Amino acid sequence: MKLFCPFFKIAAAAATALLVAGCVDVNKSTAPSAREYWQPTKRALPNEPLAIELPRPASAVGRTLSTKELLSLSTLVDVALENNPSTKQAWFSAKSAAAQLGEQQAGYYPSVTGTVSFARGRTAGINAMPPPDIAGSTATTLQPAVGINWLLFDFGKREAQNKRAAQALYAANFSYNQKIQDVVFEVQRAYFSLNAGFGQREAAQAFLKDAKANHDAAKAKLDNGLGTSQDALQAQAQLAKAQYDLDGATAQIEKARAELAAVLGLPVSSAVAIERVDEIPDAQKMDKQVGDLMAEALRTRPTLLAQYANLKQAQHAAEAARSDFGPRVVAFGQYDYNRVRMGEDYSYNQWSVGVALQWDLFTGFQRSYQLIDAKQQEKAAREALRAGELEIISQVWEYFYAYKSAAQQVESARKQLEAQQKAYDAISEGYRSGLNSFLDLMTAANDLASSRQMKVQAVGNLGTSLAGLAHATGNVELTTPESQVNTYREQK
Repeated sequence: MKLFCPFFKIAAAAATALLVAGCVDVNKSTAPSAREYWQPTKRALPNEPLAIELPRPASAVGRTLSTKELLSLSTLVDVALENNPSTKQAWFSAKSAAAQLGEQQAGYYPSVTGTVSFARGRTAGINAMPPPDIAGSTATTLQPAVGINWLLFDFGKREAQNKRAAQALYAANFSYNQKIQDVVFEVQRAYFSLNAGFGQREAAQAFLKDAKANHDAAKAKLDNGLGTSQDALQAQAQLAKAQYDLDGATAQIEKARAELAAVLGLPVSSAVAIERVDEIPDAQKMDKQVGDLMAEALRTRPTLLAQYANLKQAQHAAEAARSDFGPRVVAFGQYDYNRVRMGEDYSYNQWSVGVALQWDLFTGFQRSYQLIDAKQQEKAAREALRAGELEIISQVWEYFYAYKSAAQQVESARKQLEAQQKAYDAISEGYRSGLNSFLDLMTAANDLASSRQMKVQAVGNLGTSLAGLAHATGNVELTTPESQVNTYREQK
């Protein structure tokens, strides 16, 4: 009884602690109503304020940014691949999938379990033979044991699970490759957007310069009695519009700068200076037809290959679920050594080996539903693959003709800009000599500004469409004709 009381107290205290820990006040643990914020507790908040982790100065990215040099597109791509967290996230996911494959392959090996138990107990009983008394004995037992179990045959479930894990690893690696291409495309798109922003600002500055010159000319004519107040007011309005366009172009630059900083994995306040480009180099392999590019995309696009691996993974999962209906053949072995001290010491050992047939005869229809689930998942994966094929073909078609059109638009915009510049120069001279009206001058200035913006926009569209075509086909080298990814580190 003395031993029982402390045990009862310990058990009662443990049960009370468990009940207290398991009690949750639903009303106090959530928002008071559906229209109010939930006030987080101190335990729900991070111990330290969250902050962006900047690249270390000694790292390749840190050294590149510290040079304050103008960064080329290929260098920006490599900085993003080194510093963007999404690529590392996909990389760690692939490593996790590799570890899961190793975990599944452990099923081919036997499992060995070792145990050591130590026990002390007392037995007591009433002796019915006269004279009646209570007899008891105390024994101390030490029992080390080793057991082995080895799955020999399970109708292919183990093999199907290993194949499923292998396909999951393939899918994770293909998804990682796709994430690299996604980051490259995002850098290119942000780069060409920022480059176009600088071009638009330069065009707006040129328009502002022309508008100031026109305003001064109209004012001079008005002061000399040769012009009208209407011309001066129109010149003032054009000057205000030019300033408005310049402010808008500046805002677009900051927006593009923020997008580029985000994909580089840097805070937007970081000063990243880019090399400007006015022309987009001709892409390699552009002599191919759109059908050839579609076929190439279906062969090499990582996201499509990942979806194919997902389909194979679902098929192997269905095979594993189907094999659950069969029995399992297991080999086993056991060895025990027992040492007992009860008055005097004695010991003994025992062992056994054998083969067992295990068969789950009824599990409440669980296996049937698991097989149905696996089959439906396989059908869903097949449709996802088909949807991916259609989407990729559509993307290749869209970006191919966008690139062809953009290449022609660049040439047309260049010719138009040259013609508009000559027309504006002639009309500006004619206005000052009295041959042209101010309306002619203002129209020519507006047309020239539109031509400048059109030229910049055409170059930006060409770069973006080329990057999109490379991304759609899974061929990053289309957009890096002058250098390969990661070359800047070798150059450094």
